[in-house]
Parts: sequence; C-alpha cells; structure tokens
Amino acid sequence: MQRDRIDNNVWPPENFLIEFLRHKDSIEINVDGSVEPVDYEYRVPVGRQAVLTQINIILTHTTIDPSTFGALSELKEGIRLSFRDANDAVLRDLTGGRAIVRNADWRILAEVKTQSRLGSMGSDAISVQWNFPRTNAAAAVLKSGECLQLRVQDDLSSLDLFRCMVQGLLVTVTKKFI
Repeated sequence: MQRDRIDNNVWPPENFLIEFLRHKDSIEINVDGSVEPVDYEYRVPVGRQAVLTQINIILTHTTIDPSTFGALSELKEGIRLSFRDANDAVLRDLTGGRAIVRNADWRILAEVKTQSRLGSMGSDAISVQWNFPRTNAAAAVLKSGECLQLRVQDDLSSLDLFRCMVQGLLVTVTKKFI
C-alpha cells in the first residue's frame, strides 16, 4: 500500500473517505424492504483500499423508545451491516449474526451519541457513531471492489429520515506488505 501522503503528516483531500451508503442513486434508507431486501453500499474504487475509521448513522422519527426501531414496533427481520467481497459473499458480519431490530440494539454494537428532540420537526433523533479502533485498523480495511453493505429487510418507509455514512481514508494499492 502506498502512503499517498504529501509529507509525513498530511493526507491530501482526495484520500479522505466521506461517503453515504447508496442504493442506486439514493442515500435515503427509509424504504420498504419487507418484500425484497434493499441493499445500501459503499464500494471501494478499483485500485484503491479503504481504511474505515467510522460509520455514522442518523435516524429520526416521531418518538424514539429503546424497545422500538424509530417509533415503529420491533423489526421482524432487522438491519444487517456487513463487509462483502466483489462477488457479494460476506467477509465479515458486523452485527455478529444478530440483526438490529430495536433502537437499543445500536448500543450493543456502537456508541449512540445522542437521542434528542428536533424542535419544530416534531421528531426524535438517534445519532450512532461506530468507531473502528485505530490500533486494529486491519479489521476495517476493504480492498478494491469490496463494500460495506447495509441491508433493509423491513418496511421503514414511515421513518422521517434514515441515512448511513462511512468515513476513513482511501489509499492507492502499489505493493503488498507481509
């Protein structure tokens, strides 16, 4: 992996990874995936590797309670997050074999930064920040063609807002280290 740095301390802006997961051209995850699952992805460009540092999720709905998903009842199938290879095989199940079916499930896997009322919108919000330890960054490296995928398997169309963003660094692959 090439360092891609301008000098020893600064990464150029083109190496910053700040992208929403997408289904086709949409970043809005409040969709109906109950009949057919809907997948949202960030796929690593050809010739690059992504060193993920963080996944950020925002969800807003009328009243959010730990026992519901948004203000919906507990989800039947739930949300799945995984790393997948170019052929869509699961490399790593980030939800540990359990789907996220309630708001409280985010706390098991990540840090829930806020749960607050959004004033005039009349909605509650949850902000989830999923950090990958920098001491074990290899656990969050995706190679060219691999992706981070969020799978919706329930009807989430009544949520006010649901989005997922990935952050990290993109580096150019030039040689393999042992």
